Amino acid sequence: MVHKKGDVLGAPPGPAYTLGDVAGDGRFGVVFAAACNQDGAAVAVKVPKASKDARELAEEEIEMLRAVAADHPACPLVRLVDVVPPSCIVCQHMDGGDMEGVVLPWPELLPLYAMACRGLAWLHQRGYIHCDIKPENMLLNAARTELRICDLGNAQEAQLKNEVPRSTFYYRAPETLLELSPYGPGVDVWALACCIYETFTGEILFTVDNLTEEDEDMSSASSEDSASSHESSQESEDSVQWESSSSSESDEEAEQQETLAHLGQLQALCGPLPRAWRKAKRRFFNARGELFPFDPPPPFGSLESKMEHDYPAEAAPHAPAARALLRACLRYKARPAPAALEAMLAAPCGAPQHGGSE
Repeated sequence: MVHKKGDVLGAPPGPAYTLGDVAGDGRFGVVFAAACNQDGAAVAVKVPKASKDARELAEEEIEMLRAVAADHPACPLVRLVDVVPPSCIVCQHMDGGDMEGVVLPWPELLPLYAMACRGLAWLHQRGYIHCDIKPENMLLNAARTELRICDLGNAQEAQLKNEVPRSTFYYRAPETLLELSPYGPGVDVWALACCIYETFTGEILFTVDNLTEEDEDMSSASSEDSASSHESSQESEDSVQWESSSSSESDEEAEQQETLAHLGQLQALCGPLPRAWRKAKRRFFNARGELFPFDPPPPFGSLESKMEHDYPAEAAPHAPAARALLRACLRYKARPAPAALEAMLAAPCGAPQHGGSE
């Protein structure tokens, strides 16, 4: 059944909810603004789409929300309000939308990301990692004074040894790009740093052409698409086309080339990957342990040069503090825990405290 505005979900003895406007539409579910018929309270209702995969993912998310006590009044995540059988999720309503496309001055970002840290800490303390931190999964109130993390559909138990986190490509930590388990809470901290960069500068930190936001579409970029994208990229001085020096013919090879391009940018901004990582994934590296070349080479040779290119002029006074914070979070190893990151955000100008950066 396809739900629409005006439909009522739920039946006695439980509460019922009247669906309002669509607030979000993803591959597996639609989120509606809604109202509780008992007291008129504003809520958000996530309705799974009519497929087996969508229903299973919704059931997994419900289990996860209950496991992390998302209905607890003190929970700093988007709170779970109710579940309408069989698998519609009723959550706290955030009337300010998500962080996608939001760019705010550094002083306004600091308290919001401190709240994000508290949400991650809540998850990590209960033995879970979010695995899909991105601007779309961080919701604001209308005044933009409160931030809460949502969408636990990809969350997993910490220290998994086999399953690669199903994160969105742009925000993937290097260990997930290289599929080097076990994966820990550091993958969330890495992704949060990418979000901080994006909402400070208005630009994505690590980008690869031909990528979509859905992991399932990643491997579908064909060589023809790449050529077309390359032609269009020549029309814009700000766009950069990443192409391997060797062509890819299969979806698997295309995905590998995209991962390699991402690693190339990552190394350009953060420095060479640890030697043990390079040895473990030799297919991305030559005999000398150097990343196979891309043409053209990475456009920015350091985080400083990319930031200087990306951030607006009025943000320049806060760029050193932002850069110091990002450097602490974008380490390959020993990234700060969310509680430590929250302390960095609370420090003067949001700069890491002593010992907080390399």
